[in-house]
Amino acid sequence: MVSRHFIVSLILAIVLFPVFKWLSLLVFVFGLLIDVDHYFWYVIKFRDLSLMNAYYYALDKDRSDNDVLHIFHVVEVWILVFILGFFNDVFFLLAVGLGVHLLMDFIHAIRYSMYNGRTYSLFTWMFRN
Repeated sequence: MVSRHFIVSLILAIVLFPVFKWLSLLVFVFGLLIDVDHYFWYVIKFRDLSLMNAYYYALDKDRSDNDVLHIFHVVEVWILVFILGFFNDVFFLLAVGLGVHLLMDFIHAIRYSMYNGRTYSLFTWMFRN
């Protein structure tokens, strides 16, 4: 099954290709690699390096995760990337990939009423934990 992040990031990279040439592929790569923080969280929580176990865990719709820290999905990272995007093409493309990825995540969260699973601020997460 091909993920919506894969499809949308690929389409966006193709649309940006006339302007950014091969650098536009960074939107595609960043749009997918942002989710590596899901794996980091799984490894820390379960002390298990198995990529397959992490994948199956992510597919489990019955899990009840609350206040999960996905480090690349917090507002502090968004702000940093978006500010750096004003000064550098690579960070601009990272910001585009991140922004589209997060928009899809928010739509998914609203559509399926998944509001409490992930924290959106590193600072508030640190104060709670």
